[in-house]
This record gives sequence, C-alpha cells and structure tokens, in this order.
Amino acid sequence: MVPKTAEPCEQFIRVGQLIRDIANYSANGIAIGKYASRPDFDFVGYIDRQRPKAPLDMFMVGNASLFKIIKWAYANDEFAILQQVEAFMLSDLMAEYLTEYMLLHLADRYNFPRLRMKCLSSLRSVEDIQYFKQDDNYRLHLSSIDRQLVEAREAYFQAWADANQPVPSCYYRYDAHSDCSFEETMAERYLSVVADENNNGDDIGGVIYGFEF
Repeated sequence: MVPKTAEPCEQFIRVGQLIRDIANYSANGIAIGKYASRPDFDFVGYIDRQRPKAPLDMFMVGNASLFKIIKWAYANDEFAILQQVEAFMLSDLMAEYLTEYMLLHLADRYNFPRLRMKCLSSLRSVEDIQYFKQDDNYRLHLSSIDRQLVEAREAYFQAWADANQPVPSCYYRYDAHSDCSFEETMAERYLSVVADENNNGDDIGGVIYGFEF
C-alpha cells in the first residue's frame, strides 16, 4: 500500500497498477463486480452521491475499485488517469460487468467523450431510441439529465422523420452533452494530458500513459 503522503509519481503508478489489475482480472474471467446483474442496485445514487476516496488506500482490487478511481481522479482533475479509465471502459469486457445504461451514465457524469460516443452510436433513429427507452434499466441506471439528453436526441430525429428527410450525417458527430463535436470534446478534455506527455518525456509518462489492457 502506498501511503497518503506518497509523491505524485508514486500515486500515478499505484493507480495505474490498480487499473491494470482490474483489466487483468476481467480478462481472466474473475468477477470483480457484475453490477449489470443487480436490478435492485441504485447505481445512479451510488455513483453520484458517494464521496470520492483516494484509491491509494486500497490493499487489493475489489468490486468498487474502478468507481473509487474514477471519483478520485475526477475530483482531483487527474486527466491522465481518467483517460486510461475511459480506455478500459471502452473494452468489450465491460459489457459483462455494467449495462450500456450504466456506461452511458458514467460517460455523462464524468465526461468520458469516447465512451459516450460509443454508447450513443447504436441510437441512430427514433425506433432505436424508443426500443432503448423500453428497457427498465433506462430509468434504473440513467439520471434525469441523462434521459433528457437521450430524449432531445429522439426529438431531433423525429423532426427530420416528420419532414421526410434523412438525419444529417454530421449530427452523429455532435456531442449534445458538451454542445460541440465529439472531436472538440475529446481535444478539450484531454488537452492537458497531451501537454504533460510532451513536457515530461519518459520520466513518468511511460508508466502513466503506456498501459496495455
């Protein structure tokens, strides 16, 4: 365990190792928190209300490790860590542990633009969204703000359908959450990460940014 007084470099390495452990456990079929199979779990309440706790206090990877890392990194503007967490959540492994609704809520709540784009990529018509909304998880695992964004997308699609016109292809690159394109959201979100990589060279960048999942 790394003490709370550890230098920033040590903290990054420790958190990075936790993320790598979670990925390795998942790849080996070890269940570390299959929240997707818990219909009675207040996911939105758990994610939104629990205070962030430094993941450095953890002795081992547990069910809530990934969420602790996200909350800690978000509260402390640790964008390099958030970027690595997002990369992990984009993996196909996550479908076994979290529903697509849970992933969309995390993408909105903690602003993971790549994950949000992936979650919305299957919602390309009014029919797609109506089917998406029929699932009980739509209300169980999405916040009211998440649902407003989905329903605004549906209304936009409906307006084009009523006009007997196809939805402009550029709309699928639009990130309503940030009111700009997904490319712009990504560039702004992780601009500091690119700057840090350029400034730090190989001293800690190789450890923090070079994870393989």
